[in-house]
Amino acid sequence: MEGSMTDFSAAPPLDCREQHFRIPGPRQELSLFLRFLPAEKTRFEPRRAVLYVHGATFPSAVSVAHRFDGKSWRDALGEAGFDVWGLDFYGFGHSDRYPEMDSLRPTIPLCASRRMPPRSWRPPFDLSWRTRTSRKCR
Repeated sequence: MEGSMTDFSAAPPLDCREQHFRIPGPRQELSLFLRFLPAEKTRFEPRRAVLYVHGATFPSAVSVAHRFDGKSWRDALGEAGFDVWGLDFYGFGHSDRYPEMDSLRPTIPLCASRRMPPRSWRPPFDLSWRTRTSRKCR
């Protein structure tokens, strides 16, 4: 791979052929994460690629690369001869988070639990790998 991409191996590979890269994004101090899975066989010359950009809820690992019954959308694209790239937006997957995201302390789960009927089951709140609950509630 050429350009300013660097290997990024801290993220666990989801496939033995998967490669990881960090690239500079529009914010100089933050980088974006790309996962790349080359097609094993292709009839395209030159090779063709698909860039998957996830929506507002899931990073590439649990969207294009997630396997249902042993096969992902990425696998199907690869079998059709496409090299597949998956981009994680800032704050998702293995891309850098905005500094403001680390300083936020979500209060909604705790506030909601305080308003639940006394006999309701109260799960421990830990909504994601970076969510922290706060004791402040209005």
